[in-house]
Amino acid sequence: CTGFASGSYSCGANAAKQGQNPALHYGVNIYPNPTSGLFDVNCVDCISQPQRATIYRLDGSIVQSRTTGIAADVYNERFDLSDEASGVYLIKLQYADASFKYYKVVKE
Repeated sequence: CTGFASGSYSCGANAAKQGQNPALHYGVNIYPNPTSGLFDVNCVDCISQPQRATIYRLDGSIVQSRTTGIAADVYNERFDLSDEASGVYLIKLQYADASFKYYKVVKE
């Protein structure tokens, strides 16, 4: 994917489209945000729990990626950006139906 810095992004013609159903992603919390390094991504009231989380730098390079591998009622993952430079990062949450949503995380 490219174009993160401009506020829009492109993942190629064959990439999955971002889900437009706001109820699907309701309940996603990212905290603390801004963060000094450690932060949690939590989704308690989501209709569908994320299956994969990927953190990107604004140049599109991947910082971390992980797959949950389990179907749970609550999604709760802790990430660590302590070794990364201060700035803005994007976390992409992907769902079982191939939809995805980006969230902004600020590292102080």
